[in-house]
Amino acid sequence: MTERRRSSSEDQAWDTLDEGMTPAIVEGLRDSVRVNRDTLAATFQEAMVTGIKEALSDEFRTLLATEIKQSLGDIRTLFAEALRSVAHDLEQNSERDVSNAWNATAPRASLVAGTGTGTGTSTFNAQQQPAHSTAGIPDPSQTSRPLISRPVSIAAPVNPVSTILARPALARSVLRTPHRLVPTYKMSRELESVFELWEEWENGLDGRPSIKYLEYNYGTQWRANSAEKQFFCRRKAIIDEVSRVAEANESNIQYALQATDAKRLGLKPNSLDNFGKVLLKERRERRLAADTAG
Repeated sequence: MTERRRSSSEDQAWDTLDEGMTPAIVEGLRDSVRVNRDTLAATFQEAMVTGIKEALSDEFRTLLATEIKQSLGDIRTLFAEALRSVAHDLEQNSERDVSNAWNATAPRASLVAGTGTGTGTSTFNAQQQPAHSTAGIPDPSQTSRPLISRPVSIAAPVNPVSTILARPALARSVLRTPHRLVPTYKMSRELESVFELWEEWENGLDGRPSIKYLEYNYGTQWRANSAEKQFFCRRKAIIDEVSRVAEANESNIQYALQATDAKRLGLKPNSLDNFGKVLLKERRERRLAADTAG
């Protein structure tokens, strides 16, 4: 009722103004009041909306920052656990690969029988020699250990020198990772002939890894101390001599083994250790002669 009375009073006032003023002025005043009222309402509404937005924005930013920090902490924890799990799996898989690789070398064709302890009988399957002089090369029966002929089936011709120089395919299949343990290996001190040393170098003894395999996968790390490193150098000099003779004689590895072992037998003492020392000395002399000639 009050609003109606106010409305009626307002109308009466405007009617009074109509009587004292021209209609154009009255209409202008009405429009001005209406515009001012709408402007004030719009301004007030805009101010309220802006204030609400700012308040909500500050609260949202605070809440969002808290959620992001918590999420980042959870993600960091998950990544740390995942990395630990991956590192553990890599270490386990690498050790398993090494074990499998070593075991896989055992059934390969062998040049030497019973060389695991160095007390067995060396076995050598002689093949056709190249058409050059074999003077000074002893018959297999004259070597330090009796030789037993063993038949070998050959499916396709193989280049022996490429076999000497090529890295083992098995070794390439094993992943190198920083988490994998490096094995320590001590070369046999009981071998007596070049044939036995060749077997240890190429195929390994009693299912253990070959020296070629260890060299390719671990470099010098598998040689635990300076004494083993020095022993390795003397043995490697003999292997290098076999490769050199094979390359000079139509890639015949069998002939190279016989010729190299015959050279050893001509020494006194004729142990592999002394033979390696002699070969290292010859190598130094050849290098010195080459440097002098150059």
